[in-house]
Amino acid sequence: AHNCLELGNEDQSVAAGAFLWIKPAPSRLLSLSGLEGGRVAEWRAPDEGYRRLQPAGTHERSVRLDRSERCLTIFDRVRLRGRRGTRAGGRIRCRLVFQFGPEVDLALDDTTARLHWDKDGRRGAAVMELPARFAWMPWRGKKPPPLGWYSPSFGTKQPAFVLAGEGWIESDADFATHLRLAVPASRGTGRSGLA
Repeated sequence: AHNCLELGNEDQSVAAGAFLWIKPAPSRLLSLSGLEGGRVAEWRAPDEGYRRLQPAGTHERSVRLDRSERCLTIFDRVRLRGRRGTRAGGRIRCRLVFQFGPEVDLALDDTTARLHWDKDGRRGAAVMELPARFAWMPWRGKKPPPLGWYSPSFGTKQPAFVLAGEGWIESDADFATHLRLAVPASRGTGRSGLA
């Protein structure tokens, strides 16, 4: 239940129950900049939890916030390797998931998601451009398996949208997701900068 990339229908980490990871996916921060201000903030980190698969996979994610453009870009890079580090033959199933809060409404048109929400009396909107290599479906309050839920506290849940894109990856793949936030609505108009 997090915004992630899955390979081979597996989690990055190996679980032994609902709240216990017996083999957490190794990861480390490669770079981080711009958190203190400026136009761009960016971080980059790899996830090596899929090395246990065959073919073995590595996933690297970079997230870039362009404050002046109000755009968040998520870059995903997947590398598949066979035995002894050679490029892998064949392909592997891939799923990319994005979770949203319960106040977000979502409309999906092919690879474009339009998001709208009201929170504390303020309206918000965003447009999310999704990677075309995947087939995208929105889910809300589905079970089993549980897809499209938000838990505000232990033992409680409420429906919330999740976007899941599924497809196949062969050897190496790079793809990007762009989230553009609307300019906040001016007082009294109730309209934001995205339709």
